[in-house]
Amino acid sequence: MECSSAHLRYLLVIDRLSEEGGAVSSVEVARALGVKKPSVARMLETLQEKGLAEKERYGKIALTPAGAETARRYRRQLERLAAGFPGMGLYLTEPEALAAAGALLAALPPRYWEESHSATEEAAR
Repeated sequence: MECSSAHLRYLLVIDRLSEEGGAVSSVEVARALGVKKPSVARMLETLQEKGLAEKERYGKIALTPAGAETARRYRRQLERLAAGFPGMGLYLTEPEALAAAGALLAALPPRYWEESHSATEEAAR
């Protein structure tokens, strides 16, 4: 499934916020990302179309199982890539490393995610 860096950023924030207390509000997501509530509403529509998020009762936002798995997989790849930057001579702050890793991961072709997912499943067996 193809996701832009914006999709992935929203997924990560929703995933993190939901760990703290279940479904989250658009206001919480907007505050965490520094965007306006209408931006969250537009992105939520896109994430719903992709089957990654759903709007629950009273407007709360939750990730679908596919959305939660995508967020977790993306977080693992993001952290692994960011941790490798010093070995490449790239001495970045943690926020810089995560931003750079996010940009790189979002630019990878969809087949990367499919291959990465297959490799993760095989390693778990």
